[in-house]
Amino acid sequence: MSSYRDRIPVVVTAGRQAVGYRGQNGFLEAANLHELPRDYSQWIWDVMSPESIPEVLRRAFLLAEAPPGGPTFVTFSKDLWEMKVPEATVVPRARSTVAYDVAPPEHHVLEVSDMLLDAQLPVLFVGNEAIRNEVSAEVAGIAEAIGALVMTANKIPVVFPTTHPNFAGQFMDDPAAARDIDAFWALGAHMFRRAAKPKAPYLSPGTRIMHTSLASADVGRNYPVDAAAIAGIQPTAAAVLEELQRRDLSGSAIRERKRWVNEYTQKRRLNLDNAAKKQWDDHPISIVRLVSELDRHMESDAHIVSEIVTADSFPRKYLTFDHRQPVSKRRRNFDTTGGILGWGLPAAVGVKIGHPDKEVWCLSGDGCFNFGVQALWSAARYEVPIGFVVFNNGQYQANRLNMNRYQGRMVETGKYIGVQLGHPDIKHVSLANAYGIEGERVEDPGKLAAALKRCKRAMQDGRPYLLDVLIERRFEGKDSDWYDFFSVAKNQPRAT
Repeated sequence: MSSYRDRIPVVVTAGRQAVGYRGQNGFLEAANLHELPRDYSQWIWDVMSPESIPEVLRRAFLLAEAPPGGPTFVTFSKDLWEMKVPEATVVPRARSTVAYDVAPPEHHVLEVSDMLLDAQLPVLFVGNEAIRNEVSAEVAGIAEAIGALVMTANKIPVVFPTTHPNFAGQFMDDPAAARDIDAFWALGAHMFRRAAKPKAPYLSPGTRIMHTSLASADVGRNYPVDAAAIAGIQPTAAAVLEELQRRDLSGSAIRERKRWVNEYTQKRRLNLDNAAKKQWDDHPISIVRLVSELDRHMESDAHIVSEIVTADSFPRKYLTFDHRQPVSKRRRNFDTTGGILGWGLPAAVGVKIGHPDKEVWCLSGDGCFNFGVQALWSAARYEVPIGFVVFNNGQYQANRLNMNRYQGRMVETGKYIGVQLGHPDIKHVSLANAYGIEGERVEDPGKLAAALKRCKRAMQDGRPYLLDVLIERRFEGKDSDWYDFFSVAKNQPRAT
């Protein structure tokens, strides 16, 4: 599901019961197993003969990479692996690759360029296709040339440098600014992937909308479009930038836009800094302080895996992804649009295995942590030096946040069902110790920096380390400590 949502090419395989034994409901038999993930796969297949295995796998890898990208799913009957094949031909990888930098039609480039130039407040909205297609240089060039804001979609990694003077954060961080947008170019972005349908459209009917994507199912799906193309976002952005550079960009309208954008982003940055100062010494530790301290201690090219759900906007607010550095020397963020809990810890192990030369941090909410805690065993077994940081507010805060939308009895009484994670308090450090990983709990904001240094030292020595950081709760109902409780022991017959 996550690889489908993020358009990440991956080949998934599964074993199944022997062909001759199917239909008898034997052990581990699943009828039509290969059909189960059809809606979330680029291609599915049940291998029919052992001779076809090399060709099927070649096709699976090829189709996983084909635009827009995503998982393919292949099942193998166990009896096929028990057969001998006299000869198998393995086709070289070079003969199974796909070029997915699909060039845009010329009229699309011209339409986008015209609409951006004619706008009062144009926005470049970058989505999750930028995970696979690095486009920050082209987007930055366009934004600087015409005076546009750059915003990113929610629930995706940081795909644009946070220090860039045209960067305005996550779309809808500032609803007031969103109302003034009159030209909106979605680059590889879904419009919009939210947990609930908004009460009113995010964009006004008069907004001119441009949409460029390789995901044909997303283009124009939720909002009518004035210019749309099924094309790669990098070649399209490069072509638009080249077209704009041929235009006269010296007019007063563009100068005024640049001035306004500069003032707006500077004010945004100042507001973020002031919020950090105000909450710096808060107890429990503020998320602002935790992320800011992490920013100070991480390497400038660190890889950061984040699964912090209700705090997922904080990395793009307070972590430095420096636009002055080339992409290869810039920090990189990994996240998922799939919404699957427990993804972060095992993903961090994979990121470090894939990038052993990079410092890797895993930022996980306490609820998410307990869905994927077994990954600590792999980190210990294979000596994977990762800094695991648990954002521990003792709650499934996302559930409480969603319940607040209904303003029902749970809000009135402060009794949120299935939210409280205390009673008993989960000792995350003890869990880490049980898997052979050192760690410590941090409750005092003044001791956070020293704890991060100890974590970093362990990572440099080749060992994973865990910090369980007690942080603030947020949103309506945050002071509720109620939990649904009953005792099975009370109903147990007494021994005589």
